[in-house]
Amino acid sequence: MKHASEKSLEKIADLLVAIRKFSGLHEKKTGIFYRKGKAYLHFHESVDGELYADIRLTTDSDFVRHDVSASSSWDVFLGLIEKDVGAA
Repeated sequence: MKHASEKSLEKIADLLVAIRKFSGLHEKKTGIFYRKGKAYLHFHESVDGELYADIRLTTDSDFVRHDVSASSSWDVFLGLIEKDVGAA
């Protein structure tokens, strides 16, 4: 699975806007976020156009993949970030 292209990231523009509101996250390149100098969150796309977020929560040593293709999943995903880094 390849990293999400700029065009694919346009599909989740509103999700990216919400993620950018969290303090402590730094977006080094569109859709690639770091926290405390360490890779924290990035996106992948499947060959059939599905989008996935790989996030390394404070409690995990490895990235965990979440399907973010449907906007209906975004609130749960943003809740994970909020719980991990604090409120936006």
